Formats: sequence, C-alpha cells, structure tokens
Amino acid sequence: MTLTGLSQTGSFFGAQEKSGWHLLSNPFASPIDWDPIPVPADLSTTVSVWQPPATGGRYLTRANGTGCLTDGILPVGRAFFVQVPQAQ
Repeated sequence: MTLTGLSQTGSFFGAQEKSGWHLLSNPFASPIDWDPIPVPADLSTTVSVWQPPATGGRYLTRANGTGCLTDGILPVGRAFFVQVPQAQ
C-alpha cells in the first residue's frame, strides 16, 4: 500500500492541528494491518477509524504500535483518516 499525493494547504478554521486530515478507504478485499506500513516522513503515524454507534460510536486510533484500534487492523470496506501535520 502506497500513500502519495496527500498534502496540507493551510489551517482549518484557524486551528492548524485540525488541518491536513484525509479520508481514505480500504480498497482491498481483506483487512489492512496498519503497523507494518512504511509511513512517509511527511505523514503522521496516526490512523483513525470510526467505530459505529452500535459498538461504541467513537474514533479508534493507532500510532506507533499503540492505541485503542486493536492490533492496528483497518477493517474491510471501512474508511480511515490520516493526517499531513504540516503545510506542504
């Protein structure tokens, strides 16, 4: 899996830390293990996945092998967020 062409163009409502988020999807017919993916230097290592309300209704996150996203697995057919933390 290659993550390219993502950028940050400025602040979102004046809050730099809320900028640069990209909603991506899992295009594969299997789950993606986020932990071994080589993350480009200009991309945050954090990934966030929405957990539906029926099972908690919150974002599950993973960064550098830790977090509440169990084992860093991105489910089949589920979108996820990644962030470019600095303007390009």
